[in-house]
Amino acid sequence: MKRHKLTNDLIILINLIGVGCLLYYGWFYIIHDQSIVNPEAMLALERWDASGFALTIGLIPLIIVNSIAYITSHQRKGLSLLWLIPCIICASLVGHYWLGSLLNDHDEISSQAVVKVAYQTEDGETHFSRLYDDGGLEEVEPFAFDDVIHYEFEHNCFESRIVDHKVVNKLNKDEINLQVDDSTIMHLLELIVKDVNHDIVQVEIYKDAQSYFMTVKTNVNWQDPCLFYQYISEDDELNCLYQWDGIDIIGIAL
Repeated sequence: MKRHKLTNDLIILINLIGVGCLLYYGWFYIIHDQSIVNPEAMLALERWDASGFALTIGLIPLIIVNSIAYITSHQRKGLSLLWLIPCIICASLVGHYWLGSLLNDHDEISSQAVVKVAYQTEDGETHFSRLYDDGGLEEVEPFAFDDVIHYEFEHNCFESRIVDHKVVNKLNKDEINLQVDDSTIMHLLELIVKDVNHDIVQVEIYKDAQSYFMTVKTNVNWQDPCLFYQYISEDDELNCLYQWDGIDIIGIAL
């Protein structure tokens, strides 16, 4: 009898721990908390995204412990069903998390070619690609580079600090004003520091005819990410067309 009671108490305790985890991660997922717990991590996820992943991992164990509690419960059948509510809620959140991800990945939006880029990898290989406005990339034949106006800004042009677990960047305008007095370039740099949530190592801006493109290299553990942006003047916003790791842009063409 005593052993049976200890078993029941253990089942209840494990279920309470599971419910606690569900409440913790479920809350951050529901409010769509966009703070980043560890900005310097290799995979720096926003809290809502990390919570959705944690709920996914915990779903099966929660179903198991809830089912054991339901089967071993000596309450009336209607009350026993209450043990299954946590896993049902968790399954709903997990379904929403993954369905939302799949829908975002497969939105039927007609893509348009934006720019061709040539880049060199760390092992010295040169690649020629065409970038699309929906994040797509395709390899193309070698092409002649456009004659662009090029600006380059190194790490000392930017400052960063941690605010509410997020990396917040700002411009070192004293340093930048020594290099450029173009108000459009200054505005693009302002947009970049607002958009990027890692330490900025280098920014390059290319003016090709009336179009502006930017590469942003950031400081992330074990990685050397290079993000390629297009400036959309009609909406006054940046569109990240693609992200590589460990490459250098050597030329672009419209």
